[in-house]
Amino acid sequence: MILDTVNKSLEVVLGEAATPELDVTVAYVDITDTTFTPKSSDATTDGTTPVTVAAAPAAGVQRQVKEVTVYNADNIPHTVFLQLNNNSTVRVLYEEDIDPGQTFTYRYDALRGAAGATGATGATGATGATGATGATGDVSTLKGYIYGLTLSNSGGDPTNDIDVAAGQASSLDDPAIMMDLPSSITKRLDASWTVGTNQGGLDTGSIANDTYHVWLIQRSDTEVVDILFSVSPTAPTMPTNYDRKRRIGSFVRVSAAIRTFTQKGDEFLWMVPVADAAAVSADTSGALVSLSVPNDIQVIAIFQTNLFNNSLSGPNYFLITAVDQTNTAPAIGAFTHYASSNEVFIGQTMRVRTNTSGQVRERGDSATLQFWVDTFGWVDTRGRYGEP
Repeated sequence: MILDTVNKSLEVVLGEAATPELDVTVAYVDITDTTFTPKSSDATTDGTTPVTVAAAPAAGVQRQVKEVTVYNADNIPHTVFLQLNNNSTVRVLYEEDIDPGQTFTYRYDALRGAAGATGATGATGATGATGATGATGDVSTLKGYIYGLTLSNSGGDPTNDIDVAAGQASSLDDPAIMMDLPSSITKRLDASWTVGTNQGGLDTGSIANDTYHVWLIQRSDTEVVDILFSVSPTAPTMPTNYDRKRRIGSFVRVSAAIRTFTQKGDEFLWMVPVADAAAVSADTSGALVSLSVPNDIQVIAIFQTNLFNNSLSGPNYFLITAVDQTNTAPAIGAFTHYASSNEVFIGQTMRVRTNTSGQVRERGDSATLQFWVDTFGWVDTRGRYGEP
């Protein structure tokens, strides 16, 4: 459990009165940009009145609660609730019935994944340390996993900042490790990386008009998770001690500003479609068309192509393909658009895979054909299938 604001604390409360009250011990770590300080505390329950067992951290401190134990010294069973108090909003994290003389143990690592089941088979249930060890192996089956972590232009400074929603993603390690961003974070493209929200996000160099890739990163020694921006889709310059990573999306900066977009899942749409070609003559041998999508990675571009046949003869045929596909001459049975003489063909919205330069291929059977392209957005699977 991570307490990352001055309003979050951890509480224990019973479902009924107890005589004597139950003993509680807590082990936690306070983390700042430069320190890593293990600490502990102890308390006793107060029946149905919540007792704070891990107080909210100071500003600039992240408090990671590693273990909470509750011992039942009473002669009757008791129900224990472990709950998060976030500025007076209470959420129950775990509930456990404890028999007389038994101990309930909450471990941050053990309860993160189903691998903790090994411990549950023992006489003391979740107290077994074996469960925490097994969690890493279980997470390795989730390679490519991603949930949440939606990107958006920041409302505070949409020109330079990106907001990232809370979520989880598996790292690129083998076995993969689950990385958890517990709350939304804002990072600045116009400043060098510094840990924390509203801080710099750029890994190296200076801000420029380019494609930037967004990385979820983590320190394995402290489990602190943050966000990093890099022009590299495969090898960002990692901050000191950060050794886990996963690309979770990309964005584009043009004309000294981050182009505005909206994301839902793997689909990214420009707030305003971009005109990438206008009245361009078709190439009868095949030519590449650059689209306004992120470069350095292959995405599925979403765009519309309109066609005009500036000829008295026809019909003529036009074909859009991925660069990965064979350069095929358009004809009946192999075309995406056609137009009769002096006719405009209003094209349908297309989804075509790009190369790493954001390009697709166009080819017409006559140079009298002219085409227009408006790019709406792209689909990025964000490494789910092992791609960059």
